[in-house]
Amino acid sequence: MPVPPHSLFSSFPTVSFEAWEAKVAAELRGKSFESLFFQNVPGLSASPYIHPERFSGEAAGPIKQEEPGNSWKITEKITVDTPLIANKIALEALNGGAEALIIAPPSVWKAQDWVVFMEGIFPEMIQLQGVFNGEAPDQHLAVQAFHQFLSDKYNTQRLDISLAVDAPAWLHADMTDKLKACCDSM
Repeated sequence: MPVPPHSLFSSFPTVSFEAWEAKVAAELRGKSFESLFFQNVPGLSASPYIHPERFSGEAAGPIKQEEPGNSWKITEKITVDTPLIANKIALEALNGGAEALIIAPPSVWKAQDWVVFMEGIFPEMIQLQGVFNGEAPDQHLAVQAFHQFLSDKYNTQRLDISLAVDAPAWLHADMTDKLKACCDSM
């Protein structure tokens, strides 16, 4: 008979922070407790242990799927130029659990390149983001090809798709009307 999770540790006695700290100090053999801290950003260190006596808030941890406001997705960013290779990477990621793809080809893909890339990928089931860089006219051509492929094959209103472009480049190139048209079409 499985034990309910809330009572799993009930047979173990609680340990005070002072008793735990004394045990750690003995195990460290003269090294400081702070030597266990890790530093992700210079000047900001974190303890590897948070004891309930010293922590009054809710401990950080993974977001549970049932929690409201959880919109995080397992995402794979693909930055290769060859659509066939990009497709293989995408399929491997999706088979491994990815829920979203960010595709950022370094060159302008034509609609046929998108056909090759999307082979075996079901955009109705994932989030798809196209990232386009370079000069504004090149970005415009890439966005048009991306949109042409999607709108020829799918009802884009039912897809979770987004674009990322270098908007200042479009503004500088006096292409705001084209930028607006691209955004409105998605």
